[in-house]
Amino acid sequence: MNFLGGGFVPELEHDSLGTFRAQIKAKVDATGLDIRRDGGLDVLSAGDREAADNLCETLREYGLFVVRRGELESWLRRLGASGHGPRWLIDIFQKMGEDPSAEGYVRPGVDDVWSFMAEIREWFSNPKRKGIPS
Repeated sequence: MNFLGGGFVPELEHDSLGTFRAQIKAKVDATGLDIRRDGGLDVLSAGDREAADNLCETLREYGLFVVRRGELESWLRRLGASGHGPRWLIDIFQKMGEDPSAEGYVRPGVDDVWSFMAEIREWFSNPKRKGIPS
C-alpha cells in the first residue's frame, strides 16, 4: 500500500495528487536548496508555497500529516539541540527537561511542534474526518 492508500485517499485522486506533488518537487529542486535542511516549504516563493500548503491541507484531511518545516530537527531550534537522528532526539529530550517544576522545563505551547501535534489531535477528534475509518 502506498502513502495515499494508507490514508484511504480515493484511488481516483491518486494520479492528480501525484502530479501535483511532482510539480511542487520540481519547484523545490529548482531552488537548489535542500528542503529537509534549509527550511522545508519556506524555500519556495509565496505562490509556490501556497500551492504546496494546499497539497498538505488536502493530505491532512485524510490524516496524512506532512512536516512542512523539513526535518524533525527543525523543531524547537531555540533549545539548540545538536546532532541528527537518534543523537538529536536524545539531546532535545534532555534540553526539554523531565521535571515540570525545574527551571527551563519546556512546556507545550501553541507554535512549532505543538501546533503540528494539535493538528493531529484535531483530526482524530473530528467524527466527520476523511481517511482512516474510525
